[in-house]
Amino acid sequence: MRTMFSWGFSLKASILVVSRNLLSSRIEIVDHAMAEIHARQTPAERLQTAWNMWWSARQMLTRLIRSEHDDWTPSQVRDEVNRRMTSEA
Repeated sequence: MRTMFSWGFSLKASILVVSRNLLSSRIEIVDHAMAEIHARQTPAERLQTAWNMWWSARQMLTRLIRSEHDDWTPSQVRDEVNRRMTSEA
């Protein structure tokens, strides 16, 4: 069912446009050159790339949490990193 205002404005169409704009601002588009590089990688190489990215994110998050909570013990920092990197966050 299409919702129209008196001036012919489609509410559903505007919601769709807003949704697309929000989505496009949150989703990173893969560069064609990078897509070609990944396409040439073996499955093991792609897995290694994914692992390296995950590990890098974990190290950056650890440093961030340490800097924000300099009074926390290493185990508190580790627990918070784990929480944020799992579905508990």
